Amino acid sequence: MKVSVRIDMKMELYHKTTMERLVIDNSILKCYNQDSAEYKALCEEYANESGIDREDDPEGFDKAVFELMSKRAVENQNRIIDEITDAVRSCYSNSNASGYVTFGGYIINPKDFCAVAIKDFSVKVKQEKE
Repeated sequence: MKVSVRIDMKMELYHKTTMERLVIDNSILKCYNQDSAEYKALCEEYANESGIDREDDPEGFDKAVFELMSKRAVENQNRIIDEITDAVRSCYSNSNASGYVTFGGYIINPKDFCAVAIKDFSVKVKQEKE
């Protein structure tokens, strides 16, 4: 079995002088093989947290692990969004401040843009039989 977590989101920016709109799509895909050490560690961690054994209810256990993976992905992306927001806010609120944001493979100078939005955030967990 193979499990994948896909996170999609978009950044929309408006250039401060031309008002041209720039949209950057960002997708992150993380795949786990059921036999991998990383997936086994995740299962073990969940078993320790919940007290549920995978042998008792494999289907329910896997569903709960997928929910844990999704929750962690959302928490991680929220942290990244907060860091981007802080960097942009710092550049906008202090004219002497300089900084940059990396997103979707781009390095962005927030001072070149008058508006920045992060939107269309989604997390998908998928299980595939091999």
